[in-house]
Amino acid sequence: MSEEFSSKPGPKPDSTTRKGNVDEQHASINQLLGKLELTTNLPDVAIQLTELQVLLKEHFETEESEDGLHTLVTEFAPRHIPHVQRLLEEHKHLLTDIETIQKNIRDILECKTQGICQDVGAFANKLREHEKQEDRIFDDAVYTDTGGPL
Repeated sequence: MSEEFSSKPGPKPDSTTRKGNVDEQHASINQLLGKLELTTNLPDVAIQLTELQVLLKEHFETEESEDGLHTLVTEFAPRHIPHVQRLLEEHKHLLTDIETIQKNIRDILECKTQGICQDVGAFANKLREHEKQEDRIFDDAVYTDTGGPL
């Protein structure tokens, strides 16, 4: 009976190691996500997103490799093939999403979005003009009408 049990196909011995590596990667990803969600400083968010992107690329490569967990799962549990295929496709979308967020942050930090910098510039010009007009009136009132400083 033990021969019968051992002759059944099953995961290769190194699959447990791969599973452990993926579990460690998942833990690292979740830890970084938790830190990221608590970060409110935009430059720090950008740095953490880059760290996450690097980690995700490595993680997805591990999962998608020829001896990756997705291959293992589909080999021994074919009922999961449609789910695994969907998850593999999501990898591309997740990487695209993180790249879009990073671009949006760069745009904000470089004042390229939402007209914020144009609004700031327009406000600065308006305020400068306001101050110049005040200065002209004050100068006129003090120097022209009174003949000199008060």
